[in-house]
This record gives sequence, C-alpha cells and structure tokens, in this order.
Amino acid sequence: MFLNKRGIVSVLSLVLAGFLGTATVAGINYHEVGAFDIVPPPGIGDTDIEKIKFCTNYSVTDWNSEGEVEAKGSSTKTFAGLYDVNLGLIKKTDDSLCHRYEDEITFDSWWNHDQESAYENHLKYSYETFTFAKYVDLPIEVYHSVRVAAGETQSFKMTTTKTESHSREVTSEKGSSFYYDFTYSQNTNIGFGVDLPFIGFSGESSSSSVINVGGSTYTAVSQTLASSTVYSTVYEQDFTMDNSKGTTAIYYQFNQRQKFKVFFTCAYEMLYEVTYWGSGLFGNDSNWSYEPLHYKGLNTYYFLIPIENPYFEVSLYKDGSNGLKKYLGEQTSLVTRI
Repeated sequence: MFLNKRGIVSVLSLVLAGFLGTATVAGINYHEVGAFDIVPPPGIGDTDIEKIKFCTNYSVTDWNSEGEVEAKGSSTKTFAGLYDVNLGLIKKTDDSLCHRYEDEITFDSWWNHDQESAYENHLKYSYETFTFAKYVDLPIEVYHSVRVAAGETQSFKMTTTKTESHSREVTSEKGSSFYYDFTYSQNTNIGFGVDLPFIGFSGESSSSSVINVGGSTYTAVSQTLASSTVYSTVYEQDFTMDNSKGTTAIYYQFNQRQKFKVFFTCAYEMLYEVTYWGSGLFGNDSNWSYEPLHYKGLNTYYFLIPIENPYFEVSLYKDGSNGLKKYLGEQTSLVTRI
C-alpha cells in the first residue's frame, strides 16, 4: 500500500553538526553522480550499456498504430522495457490499459418522429499507464539556499520553528512542478502534468475524467486525495558551511524533501471507418456502422504519488558542466535524488 488515509505527523527536531569539508554534512559522505551520467541498471555491466534502449520522448501525439503488426485497432506505443536515464526500467502498472466508451448513433428516422434513434456503445478513448523501477526524491519546500564559493567559509545562526499542514494532493502538485522543470532542463518530453482530482477509475467503464487508471494506481490516487501531512521543523544551530578546501562553489539548500513514485499515462483515441446508408421511405432514414481502424495518440500525462513522510535535509548542489545545479549525494539503486 502506498499511503495511509490518516494524516501523518512527522516532527523533525534537528540539531545539525557543523559541516566538515566540501562533501561532508554531519558525518555523511557524499559522492557526485551527475544529472546526465548514465548509470547502468543493477545487474547490467558497463560493457552492456550500449545495448540498453533509453526513452527521452514520452509523447504519443500524432502517433498511430496503423502500421503496427499487432491486432488491428488495439496496439499502443511501446514503452515497457525501455529505460529512463534517471528512473530506470519503465514498467506497466497492474490493470495498465483502461478504456472509456461513448454512444454513437446507428439509426435515425427522417419521417417517423415517434421512432427513437438507436445508438451503440463504442470504445472512444484508451489510457495506458506506466511507472518506473526507481523512486524520485525532490525538494517540496526550500527555506534557504546559500552559495559558498571555493576556498570560502560562511557561518550564521538560524532559529526556526515552522509547522505546516499540506494535503498530499498539494504535495503531489509541488513535486510534479519540480520534476517537470528538471526533465525540461534535460530536453526530455514527459508530457503534461495532470492534477490528481482529474484522474478517474476505469475497468471497462464510461467516465468524463481526463484520464482513467486502474488497479493499485487508482487506489494510490484516491488515498492521496483523502490524506494530508503535517510536519514541524525545529532547528536551532550555528551553521558553518566550510568549503575552504573545495575547488568549486557549493550550494547549501535547507529544504523539506519528499520521495515520490512517478507515473505517466498515454491517452489514445480509437478511429473508426464510418459507413452510411439510407433506408425506409424514399431512403431517407439514416444508418451508420462503425469499423475500428487504429489508435491515434493524443497526449501523455504524468503525475507523482507521495511515498513516506517529508523530511528535512541540508542538500548539497554544485554547478554542472551544462550550467545547471546538480545534487551531490548518494544515488541508491532504488531512489534518484535531484
């Protein structure tokens, strides 16, 4: 289960030790993993890295399955099995493919106004949802950021007590915004962010929601909408940010961070070959039949689900070779911190 429906209280009392050296905070040693470095997934050696197929464009706009070899009218763009440079293997969610149906007219009488028109329920839109092998860890509240040049040391005293209550929906929106900015800086098209209230449930049902998802994905969305997080941060410390031995500037960012599970949903429209013919008196009654042709890709939507509680951290960043700040810290096999 992703979340608990009850509000979660996370009280963080922090007494931070002085910063020791360029890449050490409170005794935790950091090593740099650049935002653009390609790190082989677990179990894959460096010699096999060229065999991995990475995905940098998640758009399905103007894509169609007309030329695909899969079953007519039912094939979608392939994402599962590809790798994201930051979040690893792309996987389908359970109940990944969901549908939305709409009524289409099949008969209308021109002369007999007492005869009701006839309709058939046809597949109109399909939604396919994917996730990633790794979680993403992002700042959701930045309190203060200090740039310390190479060879310099800065100190100041800060006493802060701050209590905030956020719905997890708001937390998700903040994470989505930050994640979009990050991926945009990497020239990656991840699609359009969608707010959680516009995500509906679908097995084989009709819905007016923007996108439909199924299984545990919808459970996570609904539980997120029903819960909130209250966190208090209390810290009083003489901070010494020591970059005296460093060769590059270091950014010390005081922030609340949150771990998220990232999802994206591809929306498709089913196109039909529509046949018309007349019948009845003078051939003026109207008839229509619908033969499925193929999917047309519409848009890709992404959303983030908060995992665990927010936590306070003094995050270290440095300027990367492309001019963007890069997080300095451990990148585990399960979590990417940005």
